[in-house]
Amino acid sequence: MFVVDSTVDIQSRDEVLFHWGAGADPGRDLVRIEESSKIIAFDCTAKSPSERVEGEEPIRRYPPRLEMERSIVERVSARWRAAYGLD
Repeated sequence: MFVVDSTVDIQSRDEVLFHWGAGADPGRDLVRIEESSKIIAFDCTAKSPSERVEGEEPIRRYPPRLEMERSIVERVSARWRAAYGLD
């Protein structure tokens, strides 16, 4: 299970996985739901420096997600198709 901020589009697998990779620290944000279960959850929400726990690494401000202009996305996609046959 992935817990994300309300601003994340949970219908977008790419966006959820981005926030998992960028916002979850397995040592801090991994939670086992039941000890005898194989269910785990990741807290992928943005953290702030004020949430730092004494003795742990500092928490940096969460960077904004970069969005490319549609024209750039289309140009890059066309190049991928032309050069590698990928869609």
